[in-house]
Amino acid sequence: MEGLNFFFSDIMVRVLIGIFEFIFSLVILFHLNWKLTLISLCILPLLFLATRLYSKGIRRVSREVMEKGAVANRQVQEALSGVDVVKVFSAEERETARIHNFLEDYKRANIKRTVTFSLSSELLSLIGAAGGFLVLWYSGWDIIRGSFTLGSYIAFSGYLAKLYGPTQMLASVGLSFQPAFIALQRVSELMDLEREAKDSGIKLSKLQGEIEFRGVSFSYDSKPALREVSFKINPGEKVLISGPNGSGKSTLVKLILGLYRVSEGEILIDGYRAQDISLSSLRERISIVSQNTFLFNDTIWNNILYSRPEASAEEVEEVAKLSGVEEFA
Repeated sequence: MEGLNFFFSDIMVRVLIGIFEFIFSLVILFHLNWKLTLISLCILPLLFLATRLYSKGIRRVSREVMEKGAVANRQVQEALSGVDVVKVFSAEERETARIHNFLEDYKRANIKRTVTFSLSSELLSLIGAAGGFLVLWYSGWDIIRGSFTLGSYIAFSGYLAKLYGPTQMLASVGLSFQPAFIALQRVSELMDLEREAKDSGIKLSKLQGEIEFRGVSFSYDSKPALREVSFKINPGEKVLISGPNGSGKSTLVKLILGLYRVSEGEILIDGYRAQDISLSSLRERISIVSQNTFLFNDTIWNNILYSRPEASAEEVEEVAKLSGVEEFA
């Protein structure tokens, strides 16, 4: 953190020094030749437009680089996680080719960003050189006519460099910060996600087990998963919900647990609206066996204890017996 603060402090000092040099040089230039100074200032709008134009392009390619990199990392991680499946089906070459394609996309996006940076830098230098050429051309005619001396031109050129230098430096700093702005924007999008209010609402000490859906609809990214679902489960009832993959069976359970919020309708648990119940007190009183087996990188004992850390050793051993874990662990 101290290194980051030092970096930004150094940047701010450079910017302030650049602004001071710009103002000081501008005053001297007007004193030496006001007409030539106005001609020199004509290129500053071009610097501004070029910086603005390339800033948009750099932001676009920087976002593309981040997205391509995230996709490539995800594919590599997925292949490593499912390496046994890949080997069983002899799909090593296919997975390698797939990952290679994603890495190629990532490489091309990086090349595009590098080229954009290089072009922007060269364009800024070209605009600065064009300003110097205009000054040379105009001052050359004044020197020939005798209205401007060679010594005054040399002095003017020296201060002109101090005028253009800070301007180009500020433009380059603005372009260099564009990837950082995109990264901050992505972090802001993550931070702006709505957080769960687990401890707010009604705290239930016990559940009777009555569950009622009233016209519940839910969608994943505008793709409907449930449409106006209504039913009621009384305490003690055993209910089987069947259907093809993607029909919304798991979604029903996740809605009851409060992992998702309904798009329309409402869910009642023991007569209370689900959104009015404290999520932590609700989830503590619901047991679930997921279709996706997941183990934390810890001992089997601690994995069994995860839902109830206060459970006794006898209870852990009983669970191990009932689940068949005791046979191999």
